Formats: sequence, structure tokens, C-alpha cells
Amino acid sequence: MIITIFATKSSTKTSIAVSVAVYLKNSGNDVLLADLDTQSSASDWLDYRSENSNLNQIVCVKKNGKNVSRDLIELAAKYDYVVCDCGGKDYLAGRLSLLAADIALIPIFQPIYHC
Repeated sequence: MIITIFATKSSTKTSIAVSVAVYLKNSGNDVLLADLDTQSSASDWLDYRSENSNLNQIVCVKKNGKNVSRDLIELAAKYDYVVCDCGGKDYLAGRLSLLAADIALIPIFQPIYHC
């Protein structure tokens, strides 16, 4: 199953993606985190997490370009879940991950204004 988290910049996409991946991994699933964001925050986070051998480790790949949809579908055949962390802009890899997704999570940031 492919789960894509897609939204605008500063909408907690990466936090949601890594939290979903950790939850699924800790529930006994085989999980891959696909970092589709050029900032690579999810990959950096997993590098830091891998230093603690007491934690369940999560495989991560970086993907981009015109073959993202095909690549995600192929990876989904090898893992129980592929969790996709998209960049905060409209770009090809993000749109292609939405096409491949079984579930799309789209967080909406609503600013609170005080008068």
C-alpha cells in the first residue's frame, strides 16, 4: 500500500510521514519511507534515528523524476507500506506519487488570526 503525504510548505508533511512510518513499523509491518522532497528532511531524520540500535529501523529511498509513479508501485510489491514524503510545492514527483497512492493524506494548515 502506498501512502502519500502531500501539501504546501511548512504543513508538517515530514513529521506526519515519519510518524506514520514509525507507527506502521512498530506495528510489525515492513515499511519503506520514500523521500521525494529535495530538502531530504525525512532521510536526514532517519539517518539520525539509525544511530539508536534500540529503535526499529526504517528503510528509506530518495526518488525524483518522471519514473516516480512506476518506481513506487514496484516498491509497494516488496513492502507492506510505502510512505511518501513530498516536497512543499507543485512538482512532478509529488504529482506522480499522488497517482500511485492508495491513500493520500493532505494536511491543511489553517492559521489562527487574533484581532
